[in-house]
Amino acid sequence: VPASAPTVVSMTVVKEPPTSPLPDETCVGAPLLEPNKTIDIDFQNRQDDIDVGCVPSAVDVAYRLDLPLTSDVLLVQRISSGDSAGISLDKPMCTDAADLLTCGFGGQSPLRTSKRNVPAGEYRVVSESTLGVPVQVTAFVRKTSPAIVVPFADGCADALDIPAAGGFFQGNTANATPSFEAGCDQAGGPPFGARDQLLRLTLQAKKRVVLDMNASAYATLLDVRKGPDCPGIEVFQGCTVGYGQNKSFLDLTLDASIYFIQIDGLAQDSGPWFLDVRVVDPT
Repeated sequence: VPASAPTVVSMTVVKEPPTSPLPDETCVGAPLLEPNKTIDIDFQNRQDDIDVGCVPSAVDVAYRLDLPLTSDVLLVQRISSGDSAGISLDKPMCTDAADLLTCGFGGQSPLRTSKRNVPAGEYRVVSESTLGVPVQVTAFVRKTSPAIVVPFADGCADALDIPAAGGFFQGNTANATPSFEAGCDQAGGPPFGARDQLLRLTLQAKKRVVLDMNASAYATLLDVRKGPDCPGIEVFQGCTVGYGQNKSFLDLTLDASIYFIQIDGLAQDSGPWFLDVRVVDPT
């Protein structure tokens, strides 16, 4: 190996005060996150300094979430293409895994995680991005209420009404009748596809309506139809399927009207289901 030539190096060291961290850089002094409002996060000049065990080695930010009363919390994070990210609800210090209350992670957008019956108090929402690219975050908060069991709701005649503020519903389509088609169902099946149940939502004004079927036990299909006549007409981008860990999810802005929420299955699948309905003012 040839010897290197003589080299002269000149270095200048400038001593300056440390750069102050941005307000959302740590859980201490984290800025307030307003419930039911979507915010944009760009991760510029942030680093990986919060580790609660949700996502390893990811750039992160923290926001304060205040719950004035016992609440059901749903966190939704839309991520950039190609990113792998995480969203979590944590105790205020968020120093280790003991402070983690619930976490959603992965590369499929939107990420969701939820926790019911969260006691009143101060919490942290930690948003993370492996690539450090933009995300959108919403903390949907609703006063805790018991789950609403849907025993029938087999068609237009006995469609179950959703309260104005939404709610958490659970049912089972295994004993229901296949009554309605859906624009996003798999082709080639029998008429009306899988067994289905029907809920009804009446909006007195324009609202943002979020429908989340996470934790359902089969390949779900969710279809939103606009009335007033039942079963209504499928709304634009109002039909979605979900399988594996990512069950059906819709985030729609709907005008005042009567809507029918069709709980269905992909390719004739059926079984136990859950549906979290959030009705908030548009952002």
